[in-house]
Amino acid sequence: MGIDVSDDGADRRADRYLNLVLEAAARLPARAALRFTAATAGRFLDRKTHASTLYSGVFEAAARNLRRADMVAPEAVAAVIADCLRFEARLVLEHVWLRRDDARRLRASFRPAAVAALESRLQATGPAVIALPHTAFNPFIGLAATIRPVTPLVIADPLRAGITRPTPAQKSVLRLYRRWLTRQDFIFVNDGDVLENCIARLRAGRTLIIAPDVPGAGENAVAVDFIGRRLRVPAGAAVIARRAAVPLVAAVPWTDDLGAPYRLALEIVDPALDIPAAMAALFGFFDAYIRRAPACWQGWLYLERWF
Repeated sequence: MGIDVSDDGADRRADRYLNLVLEAAARLPARAALRFTAATAGRFLDRKTHASTLYSGVFEAAARNLRRADMVAPEAVAAVIADCLRFEARLVLEHVWLRRDDARRLRASFRPAAVAALESRLQATGPAVIALPHTAFNPFIGLAATIRPVTPLVIADPLRAGITRPTPAQKSVLRLYRRWLTRQDFIFVNDGDVLENCIARLRAGRTLIIAPDVPGAGENAVAVDFIGRRLRVPAGAAVIARRAAVPLVAAVPWTDDLGAPYRLALEIVDPALDIPAAMAALFGFFDAYIRRAPACWQGWLYLERWF
């Protein structure tokens, strides 16, 4: 890639594991690869130093955020953060499958019942807005794309983010997008004309996929109850669904066993609800499953921006 990596020993160890070991492990059968990753990630990723795609020590911040949310017992926080590290390694493994366009392994990373439920829902609704939290967002896109044409809405193209010294996890993301963007349609918020572009994709028959669990501001932000707090979130998912007259579907991929395939929860948000109520229903749905599997939610890494 021609990009420098930090000389820090922990960083090098994480880099070798995420970008060499898991690259090889991705050739195993999907379930064997998932079990291998869950069993080994803790030996290579340290909560005090691992940077994810943000900064060194961000998992220490995640531990503070988890305590402030009062979602798990104080004595359980360390175990949840250890599982968050395992989950991050799993996402890197799944990035390899996405980069290789390995539909067979991507589908096998979800339970057969989850795949069947998503197929049934997408066939029944046609074009729709699917909103999910940052729990397996990229693998979900990959799965949905094996069923019907989809367009994810994300904040920015990482290849244009000016990253010159990527963290080990960022290297995985950059490698993914270099290949992914050659075949997968995206809308980037930073490119502007978001509402118009989203409605155009929906009217062309595509399904829009959005992760709205980020700090919200501006005219479309609404307040919702989420993880024990009153937080402001962007209401774009409900606004776009309303403007395009398509269903708003809540989805949460999750697992309480990081070496096993994902489960998938799906629910259509009542179309009679107004925008604030629709977003409240959406985040209430997210909250229920994040509480069941807190290690699968990457929001712990940035939640302090909301507090």
